[in-house]
Amino acid sequence: MLNPKIIDQYKNKTTDAASAMPDIRGKNILMGFWHNWPSEPDQGYQQGLFKEMALTDIPEAYNVVAVAFMKGAGIPTFKPYNLSDDAFRAQVAALNAQGRAVLISLGGADAHIELHAGQEDALAYEIIRLVETYGFDGLDIDLEQAAITFADNQTVLPAALRMVREYYETEGKHFIISMAPEFPYLRRV
Repeated sequence: MLNPKIIDQYKNKTTDAASAMPDIRGKNILMGFWHNWPSEPDQGYQQGLFKEMALTDIPEAYNVVAVAFMKGAGIPTFKPYNLSDDAFRAQVAALNAQGRAVLISLGGADAHIELHAGQEDALAYEIIRLVETYGFDGLDIDLEQAAITFADNQTVLPAALRMVREYYETEGKHFIISMAPEFPYLRRV
């Protein structure tokens, strides 16, 4: 059970479009990733530069946007690389006002996510802090390669996400959880 006093520290007192979590259940989904790092040579299509864009410049056909990535040593986290927290939240609010959902994506190809038993609450609190700070509507699991089964990831992540989802259900909100499966893991489907 999460401690309401700890959660209250993170509660965003601002009421804006980023405070709402759009309900995308039953809708056709077109999801794309938005990268939170500067464009560098050889990272884009055919080793070119990818286009840097604001969240608000993503074509409206994408009704779910996954912000890449929540990562780091210990409990993974996120910080916009080129915007203030308030400016980033304003962009999330603009997408939410259009009925689009913005998720934080956990992991990525180069992320070393290593969670251990006993970190469930800390991870849940960090996810809630990010949701309250930036207005995210859920979390996309993008654990690749060995990160899926590394350490206690297979038990800590689901336990933390259950706590987060249950917390937002008590708030009358639908916290979205999605997953981007890596090709080798689809062989048994």
